[in-house]
Amino acid sequence: MSTKKASYSKSKSRKVEKVEAVIYFFDWTHTALHSYTGSVRTNYLKPLTEHCLQQTFDDTNSSDLVPSLRNIAKKQSDDKDMIRGKLKDAARRMNQWEGDLSAHQPENLISVSEMCAYYRLRVMVNMCVNLYVLMRKVLKWFNSNGAKLKKLDSSTINDMVKNVTMMFEACCAIGEVFELASVDRSTAKYKSFLKKSKDEYECSKNSELEIKVPSEYLPRFEATLTHYRSLVSTICTSFLPVVETLSDQFTNDFKTGDVKKIMAELPPMYHFVSQRPFSSKTTELVGDPPPNRKIIAMPPLTNDSHKSVEESKKPTAVKQPYANPIKDHYLGTSNSSKKVSSSMASKTARSERSEKKKSAERAKSLEKSEKKNKSKEKSTRTSKNSSKSAKKTNSAKK
Repeated sequence: MSTKKASYSKSKSRKVEKVEAVIYFFDWTHTALHSYTGSVRTNYLKPLTEHCLQQTFDDTNSSDLVPSLRNIAKKQSDDKDMIRGKLKDAARRMNQWEGDLSAHQPENLISVSEMCAYYRLRVMVNMCVNLYVLMRKVLKWFNSNGAKLKKLDSSTINDMVKNVTMMFEACCAIGEVFELASVDRSTAKYKSFLKKSKDEYECSKNSELEIKVPSEYLPRFEATLTHYRSLVSTICTSFLPVVETLSDQFTNDFKTGDVKKIMAELPPMYHFVSQRPFSSKTTELVGDPPPNRKIIAMPPLTNDSHKSVEESKKPTAVKQPYANPIKDHYLGTSNSSKKVSSSMASKTARSERSEKKKSAERAKSLEKSEKKNKSKEKSTRTSKNSSKSAKKTNSAKK
C-alpha cells in the first residue's frame, strides 16, 4: 500500500508540475511576444513605412503596444486614400510635363518589391498584436483557474505542455530571425520541459533595418519575412488546440474562431529566398513554411478570345450529352437508354434502305445485261439466216 501511495503522490505532483509549467511558459511567451513585436515595429516597420509611404511614423505611446498598433490598423484606410491621391497627382503632373522627363524624376524611388515587403510586415505585426490580446485573456483565466486545470486528464495536460512550449520556442526564434536580443533560457524555472540544444542563439543588442538600394537589402529582408511568417503560423497553430481545450472543458468565452480569424490573415510567402544560418531549433522551426492559402484562379484560355463582346453575348446552342451505351447499361439510366435505342433503330433503318438501293441497282444491271445478250443473239441469228439465203440463191443460179 505504501508503494502505491508513493507512486500516486509522485504522479500527482508531476501532473501539478506540468500544469504550473504550462502557466509559466504561457506567461513568458506572452511577455516575449509583446517585447519582440514592439522591437520589430520600432526597428523594422517604422523605417520601412517612412520610406514607402513618405510620411512620419506615428510613434506616440510606444510603451503601450496594443493601442499604438491598433492605430496603425485604423489608419490603413487613410493610407489607401493617401496612395490614391498621390497616384492621381502623379497622373495629373505627367499630363502637364513637357520636354525632358529626366528633370522631373523623384530622388527616392520606391520599388514594387519594397511595397510588397511593407505589406507583409505590417500584416504580420498586426497578427502578433491580435495574438497578444487574445493570449492576455487566456493568461488571466489561467492565473485565476489553475486548480481547474489540474483536474484535466494526463494526456490533455501533456498536449498542452507540448503546444505551449512550442509557442515559446517559436516566439524566442523571432528574436534570432530579426537579430534582436535573445531570451535567457538559463533562468527558466521549468527548463526540463524545453528541448536542449548546444548552439543556443545569444545576442545582447537589437539590429535595425537599413534602407539601401533594393537589390542590396531586399533579398535578406525577404528571407527574414518568410521565416517570420513561419514562426507566426507556428504560434497560431500551437495556440489553437489550447483554446480548443479550454472552450471544450470549461465554461468561458474563448472561441477557436478567434484564432482561425487571425490565421486567415497570414500573407503569402516568398518562394525563392536566400538561405541564412540559424541555430538548430530555429532551423527546425522555419524549415517547412506553411503553404499559401489564397490562390488567384486564372480563367481558361480559349480560341474564341478574339470574338467581340456582341458575339460573346449571343446565345449558344446547348450541346446534348453523349450517350454511352456501356455506362447506361451498368447504371440503368432511362433517358440515355431511350436515346441509344432510337439511335440504333435509325441506324438499322438506314442500313435497310441502303441494302434495298443496292439490290435495286443490281436488278437493273442484270436487266441491262440480259437485254444486251438478247440483242446480240438476234443479230447473230439474222446474220446466219442471211448467209444461208445467199447460198441458196447462188446454187439455184448455177
